[in-house]
Amino acid sequence: MSTNGDRIADERDAALDRRETAVTLREARLARCIVDARSILAAGDRRDVISDARDVGAETREHYLDRAQFLAHDRNHTYGEANRPKRRHAALDRDHAKGDRGASHQDRIALAEALLNQESA
Repeated sequence: MSTNGDRIADERDAALDRRETAVTLREARLARCIVDARSILAAGDRRDVISDARDVGAETREHYLDRAQFLAHDRNHTYGEANRPKRRHAALDRDHAKGDRGASHQDRIALAEALLNQESA
């Protein structure tokens, strides 16, 4: 025969089991968030490295091209006219780098917001 005390103890045990299950689920969600966060940060870091390389490459190409044209001894040579496509490509590389950095920044913002939302859930 079950007493009132046994029933209360059973209810407490059931409540404890529910809380433990909730904690286990929260820990699993947090672990997935951490894996996702690391993935997002790694992707952002890779884009930043590529962006930096693009910027450096574009600036280096433009610098050497500009210097060579400036120092050219051909009197009929029009400074800067002959290599407009290369200059355009350098500008596009810098523009792409800027876009990549923007995407990386947005990813990091989304990650921070997701983690804040996770904590408040």
